[in-house]
Amino acid sequence: MANFLLYWRPETVEGDDPDRVQWWAGSEWIGKDDVRAGDVIWAVTSLAPNDLRLVARIAVEQVIHSRPEAVAILGEAAWRDAEHFALGREEESRRKQDIDLSDIARRLTFEGTVQRLPKDFDSKNLQRMRKLTPESAAILQRAWNDGEASRPPRFVWQKDELILALDLYFRMNRTLPDETHPEVVALSDLLRQLPIHVDRHLDPTFRNPDGVALKLANFRSIDQPGKGMSRRNRLEQGVWDEFANDATHLRRTAALIAQGYQSEVAQEQIAPQDEEEEFAEGRIAYRLHKHRERNRELVRKKKQQARKASGRLACEVCLFDFEARYGALGADYIECHHTIPVSEMLEEAKTKLEDVVLVCSNCHRMIHRKRPWLGVAEIRTLLTSS
Repeated sequence: MANFLLYWRPETVEGDDPDRVQWWAGSEWIGKDDVRAGDVIWAVTSLAPNDLRLVARIAVEQVIHSRPEAVAILGEAAWRDAEHFALGREEESRRKQDIDLSDIARRLTFEGTVQRLPKDFDSKNLQRMRKLTPESAAILQRAWNDGEASRPPRFVWQKDELILALDLYFRMNRTLPDETHPEVVALSDLLRQLPIHVDRHLDPTFRNPDGVALKLANFRSIDQPGKGMSRRNRLEQGVWDEFANDATHLRRTAALIAQGYQSEVAQEQIAPQDEEEEFAEGRIAYRLHKHRERNRELVRKKKQQARKASGRLACEVCLFDFEARYGALGADYIECHHTIPVSEMLEEAKTKLEDVVLVCSNCHRMIHRKRPWLGVAEIRTLLTSS
């Protein structure tokens, strides 16, 4: 494995989303020093003469020497002035840092004819790729690890937050307001209050207006390829695919999150469950929905109604009977599904027995997998046709 030092222009570093992992590098120098998969690129920048900042570490997975191919992967605006590209392993990437290397810059050594940085280095004479000696690579790794340990926790944007940001993007008629816009400031304030990130108070920049404005730019890059930020993550794309073509669903879900996060159920600080992660409307909507489905009095009355009608508790979709299959262990067990999506349920509306159905665990998960939710008859059709 080889390690390389690569210069980035300050405006490139400062122009990117601080919450975004850095997983690729583009430069006219990449490839000229034989960068290969498995190598590491250490990206540095300089804000003033003899000032050296370490900003990114990229574990290279693939090197591309074709601008059209890079554009297809990274987006139209991604390549800037680059001719060659190193793509990293995204799952191993981290947020960019700002580690001052000025005190140790003179200790860095390189392989080849140029073995050290120039006596007076600046942005002009840093602009080339240099292969680091193993000792210098170890110095940078220690600096990187120290920086990781000293920085506040990284807070990845969650579905609830992205839904609110996408809603604002559409309410702004797909334009990009700056960080001073009242709506951006208001969303920043709301995001700071959501009970999603327990340690959010440890980071003074958490969901600040700058970050909100940049997240809107991510959605514009999906909406208008070639504009806005050039790289978005899978969760952003998933939220876009789920809500962008259903304005009513988006507006209702965003309103539910904005109003429902203060409820006692939503405020519970518990680790997210698998079902919660899969719930398209986000964590807060999921918790409100499950709380409603687990209403003890509602479930008791629904079970009583089922027993009166058929003498047993069976899934209304596939007819699975837990007691018949598991004996005493399965007695009185069945799940309750609320057929009205939580985003469409008015707070003051009273749940009626006809709004819920009794289902087994498998059918319940299948109902929740599609939007809009499949009805009992539709799930039955799937079962009989398979």
